[in-house]
Amino acid sequence: MRTRLGALVLLGMTIACMAFEIDGAWGQGGRKGEGSDSPPRKDQAQAQPAPESPADARGGGAAQGEDLPVYRPPIRCAPAGRLAAGTRGPDDALPDVAFLGPGHVGLSLSDQPVLYWFLSRTSEAPVELTVIAAEAIHPLLEIRLAPPVSPGIHPLHLSRHGIRLKAGVTYRCFVALIQDPDRRSRDIMADGFIQLAECQRSVQARLDEAEPRRKPFILAEEGLWYDALQAIMELINADPHDAAARRQRAALLRQVGLREAAEYDD
Repeated sequence: MRTRLGALVLLGMTIACMAFEIDGAWGQGGRKGEGSDSPPRKDQAQAQPAPESPADARGGGAAQGEDLPVYRPPIRCAPAGRLAAGTRGPDDALPDVAFLGPGHVGLSLSDQPVLYWFLSRTSEAPVELTVIAAEAIHPLLEIRLAPPVSPGIHPLHLSRHGIRLKAGVTYRCFVALIQDPDRRSRDIMADGFIQLAECQRSVQARLDEAEPRRKPFILAEEGLWYDALQAIMELINADPHDAAARRQRAALLRQVGLREAAEYDD
């Protein structure tokens, strides 16, 4: 009897250890090893670039110990069921395209923010830009750029098109390379989401007291993605040779998985 009891205890301990190992492997948010046979969920069918930590986002061009902005997503940020932040062309004939936004609904204090998108090289296909309220049928803005469209990071000024964001509304932004105007299902697309945020007095006070070079840091820390990027872009526009500002932009982009746009300046 005692021998049988000892065997049962030993069996129970073995099962417990196995359960602990399985729970440890999966409970920490990752697969145990590569090549899992589990099929991806539909919402994971298109692989997204993994965001990098602020340390990894430093990149090769940044000096050791250099102060770089750290983006902290809002606590209550809504997940975005987007197509992709960036999309590669099917072959070398077409460039890669990206909408420069985070992997969730990004925030802005401005009701007429400047949005940015990226093209890896010159496009001989038209580029279409669309802004639409998430629950709407008709877009607020739809413009088409005739080729050739130059590579790089491009702005979309909502103020120039009379577009204002409304509080409480989520907006979706698309960038599309049109391969065949008669077969729009072949478009190469990237998208992102934005909401108008309410400015807290404490945040506004910090911004009022800050030097222009410190504003990107404050805005990124407060979870205001689009405003942090815009603050850096203003520094670059004022001095296109500002290497520090370009490194800050690259670090910010890497933190949300936009590596190709980040490396454009490297």
